[in-house]
Amino acid sequence: MVLRKPGYAIDRLYYVPPGLGELHYLCLLLTFVKGATSFEDIRTINGALHLMFKDACYSMGLLDDDKEYVDVIVEASNWSSGVYLRKLFSTLLVHNTICRPHYVWEKTWAHLFDDILLKEQHRTYNPDLQVNDDQIKDTALYEIVNILRSNGRSLKDFPPMPLPNDALMSNIDNVLMAIMRYKTLRL
Repeated sequence: MVLRKPGYAIDRLYYVPPGLGELHYLCLLLTFVKGATSFEDIRTINGALHLMFKDACYSMGLLDDDKEYVDVIVEASNWSSGVYLRKLFSTLLVHNTICRPHYVWEKTWAHLFDDILLKEQHRTYNPDLQVNDDQIKDTALYEIVNILRSNGRSLKDFPPMPLPNDALMSNIDNVLMAIMRYKTLRL
């Protein structure tokens, strides 16, 4: 029989798969942070309190910086379409490959939408249609949501990923409304 030294120790820590998100990162931190007495203590790294356990893991250097995924998407944008890139981004999300999806999104969103303006012009029967960056981002996010939905996932599974604007997205499938709006503008 082995006697343990008195002190701070966790008796047993069970494996938590990465797909469980913040619980996984909490368990990962528990193996490295010593003497924490609260969740805030666990998320405090070098005096900085982090909002999410995942951010604290990243700050400690326990996770990759996702630069390779940004580089892959940027490189693929030279030879592939926005449709392919959105599927690639969604696949990386579904398989929990990316540590910080919001970071990769912010660095690559401009590459994920090369076809959206043309698609919206066709969908609305308006060749003169112009959309701003926020509308393009929302449309790209909407398409990513649909890809994730077909895989049983949601953007809500990857906080703090942005979500598409509900008001804009509720009208995206209403082609008749878009045609009428275009005809009214032409008069």
